[in-house]
Formats: sequence, structure tokens, C-alpha cells
Amino acid sequence: ADHGIESTIVSVMPAEEPQLARTGAIPASAIAEVLGRPLAPASRHPSPGAKERHYRPRQEVRVLSEAKYRSCGNDPPAVAAKLWLAMPADPVAAARRFYQDVRALEHLPVRIIAVNELPPDAAWDALRDRLRRMAGPA
Repeated sequence: ADHGIESTIVSVMPAEEPQLARTGAIPASAIAEVLGRPLAPASRHPSPGAKERHYRPRQEVRVLSEAKYRSCGNDPPAVAAKLWLAMPADPVAAARRFYQDVRALEHLPVRIIAVNELPPDAAWDALRDRLRRMAGPA
């Protein structure tokens, strides 16, 4: 639980390229560096926790662009109240707190959890994946 999110899973089968079965705490780039080649995307056998619907709070989750996120609640009565919960700027620290923060928000009397989209660099891949699945279709 030091990382907060689930582990990275790599499928290594005889006569197959190593495949990234699930993004996680260890970036795929770090594994590729050790292997000396990039990981192929998983082609079959979805890993636990890699299904389209994984952990999801009871509220709707929306991932918003920076502009949309900043303007949330500027159009009353669409938003009755705003609560800002800042995630750490470091992806490792953010991953460590991720589920704890989501569970804390889940216990609040809100209908929607709006999340600012995460930075595009690879260090945020695992968290971006978890958010995408939380915000995806039910």
C-alpha cells in the first residue's frame, strides 16, 4: 500500500514479447529500460483491475480540461458548493493518496466529483488510467 494504486502487471510468456497487462506504480518506461525494449500493449487475458469498470465511487466522476475545471461552479445554481481537494504535483505522491482521497470524497453529500485532467507525461499514466475507468460508462 506504499504506492496507493495497484501494481504494474507485465505478461511474460514464452515466444511472446513482454506485454503491459496493467499500468501501475512502476512506470512502463522503467520496465522497458530494464528489459532494453518497449513493452507491447496487452493483447489478451485482461489483468485483475484492468477491466473497463474497476473501483468507482457512487457519484458520477468527470475528468475536465483545465479551463472547464477552473470554471466549475461559476454558473449558479448549477453548482451549489465547491470543495477543492488538491492532489500532490508529484505523480508518486498523488498515486499514494489517490484511493484514500476518492473514498473521502465518496462520503460527502455530492452528486458529481469533478477532476482536473492529469499532465500528459508518462509518469501519470497509471492514475490517468484509473480516472478514465472511474469516469467511463457504468
